[in-house]
Order: sequence, then C-alpha cells, then structure tokens
Amino acid sequence: MIYTYRYALENKNDVLKQHFYYHTKNKSQNELLRKILTKKKLKNIENVAY
Repeated sequence: MIYTYRYALENKNDVLKQHFYYHTKNKSQNELLRKILTKKKLKNIENVAY
C-alpha cells in the first residue's frame, strides 16, 4: 500500500499500526519457517508454513 504524506499525517496511528502489524506478522512467519526448516522430521513444509 502506498500512502500519501498527508494521509499519513492525518491518520498517523492507523499507518503505524498497519506498519507494526505487517512487520510482526512477517517476523513471526519467518520464525515459524526457520523452526520448521531446522526440524528435519517434517516433510510437508508447504502445508505447515502458511
């Protein structure tokens, strides 16, 4: 999503919340994927990492 500067100023909390959510979501998915990759017992990585 591309925000205009004015929108970001008027809705600062909204933008920050979405930014924070996006990064934490990606971080948790990456952590999950890393845990899965380190466990070699799991065969179907695609099914577990969603």
